Amino acid sequence: MTDARDLAEITAIRCPAPGCLESWTSNIPSDVLLRLLDIHERTAHPTTSPATAPTATGVKAEKVKRPIISVSGTSEERTYFKQRWSEYKLATRLSGQDIIFQLLECCDEALRRDLSRSFTNLTSCDENTLLDNIKKLAIRQENVMVARLQLQQMRQDRDEPARTFAARIKGQASVCQYDLKCTCGVNVSYSDQMIRDTLIIGLADDDIRLDVLGQADQDMSLDNTIRFIEAKESGKCSAGRINPLPLTFTPTSVNAASSTYRQMERKRLTGQNRLPERKCGYCGRDGHGTKKQDRVNHCPAYGHICTNCDIPHHFENVCRKPKQKRQGNSATAVFEALCSIDRLDHHVYNSARESWEKRPSAQQPTVQIEIQALPSDANDLGIDSTLCNPTNTAKALAIADTGCQSCLAGTSLLTQLGLTTAHLTPTSMKMRAANQNPIEIVGALAL
Repeated sequence: MTDARDLAEITAIRCPAPGCLESWTSNIPSDVLLRLLDIHERTAHPTTSPATAPTATGVKAEKVKRPIISVSGTSEERTYFKQRWSEYKLATRLSGQDIIFQLLECCDEALRRDLSRSFTNLTSCDENTLLDNIKKLAIRQENVMVARLQLQQMRQDRDEPARTFAARIKGQASVCQYDLKCTCGVNVSYSDQMIRDTLIIGLADDDIRLDVLGQADQDMSLDNTIRFIEAKESGKCSAGRINPLPLTFTPTSVNAASSTYRQMERKRLTGQNRLPERKCGYCGRDGHGTKKQDRVNHCPAYGHICTNCDIPHHFENVCRKPKQKRQGNSATAVFEALCSIDRLDHHVYNSARESWEKRPSAQQPTVQIEIQALPSDANDLGIDSTLCNPTNTAKALAIADTGCQSCLAGTSLLTQLGLTTAHLTPTSMKMRAANQNPIEIVGALAL
């Protein structure tokens, strides 16, 4: 039998890990004991090697790209470059002389060459000085008024989201210098108000613009205006995907969504099942009846003799006989082509609505002028004046024409000046009207 001291010696083998109370008897074979220690270590005291330790991100972050600036840039591009450069410095933790070298590497080859030619000791200057030198060579000077005019002319593209359009406006407004100096010496910016107004004016959808202008709050902030327009655009886009059912449909017809009856009913309710108005078989147009009396009164082809078949009362474009080759009828063909076109009224293109509008042409620009003939006027031209004294002063309404080479007036102007045709100087000039008809020139008067 063994006593307590012998038992203590037998159980003297303990786990070497701090704080672990696990132990094994010493009479266990060494190979078994090593195996038990290995299992205990892996289960009770697992360790993670640095090679297999999980990282916080799980993937390697992509290297931050260095911004690039080139010559002939705009002020907006310079602002964007400065923002990208600040983010690059923060991401790469640049400091000291590395800032200067990396900033020089941001310039393209042409700009870098110009910097070397224009300035010396580039690597010894500080960051702000180098940025000013880059600005002098890379950014072209812009007129603030031109930039503001371009801002006011900006329009939303088709299918362009309102927030994207607002971003374009903000980029242009950044070079417009919309700020005022307060009496306290602080510069106050009002660019948000200008951006908001430009955004509303440049909207492509007239209905959304009217909704914005019809709001009770006429002093909405820029962010609230953008959110309101986005909500309207989203509603219109969603409504376009919805195909509402006619109000007269019953539940039975709704269930038969793909039935022929529903398709015919929809066409009947929307007017798509109507037969188109029948065209006249003699002139090819609609708008008048097909009866003989209607054709006699309204058909433009009635009385016309077809040059293809020599049969009256129809045009060549609707002639049922095979086309015959005829010589010398080009003028008739042009006439028939003109007769086949309906009357076209004058139209003007509306750039805001992007459509043609029926509108009469603008009147010729006129100016009110005062006319007086002086004897010295003829003497300056080297001709003998037929006047002894200055004439009366006459007021006339003249058409302003920048391409005019001669001034033409009627003989009624002579009466207002107190002159007659005897006071005119003979001239060899010949003039023609727009229709190439000659204009009778009575004489010339130096004014």
